[in-house]
Amino acid sequence: NFPGMDFSQLLTPPDGSSPNLVLMPRALTPGYTYTFTFTARSNATGSVASASIAIVTNLPPSLGQCTITPSQGVALITDFRLSCHGWSDTDLPLQYRFEQVSSPGGTALSTPALALPTTQQGGGEEEEPS
Repeated sequence: NFPGMDFSQLLTPPDGSSPNLVLMPRALTPGYTYTFTFTARSNATGSVASASIAIVTNLPPSLGQCTITPSQGVALITDFRLSCHGWSDTDLPLQYRFEQVSSPGGTALSTPALALPTTQQGGGEEEEPS
């Protein structure tokens, strides 16, 4: 129960005209438990039925870092080495996606998500460009 919260800003479409509950990206806070209760009422008989489901939102991986070597270069000429280490998560294997953005607010060019080998703690291994 969230008193005073306007859920219409979290739903798409915001007018509730869809028979499906569709949340906007990042509408839920990581690590929280949310209980959704759906209630239906028959206009003909007045009968009411409901169903509930509790979900726990996933926390993002933590404690890791990613580096790139060299830190400067020329696109399509310089070979860059991307390395990620020390990430921890309960959901394995972790997937990594590397992106290049041409300018702030510019279009991102990204690799497909990569499922790299991980340890039990979720530490990612190095990935070389292909």
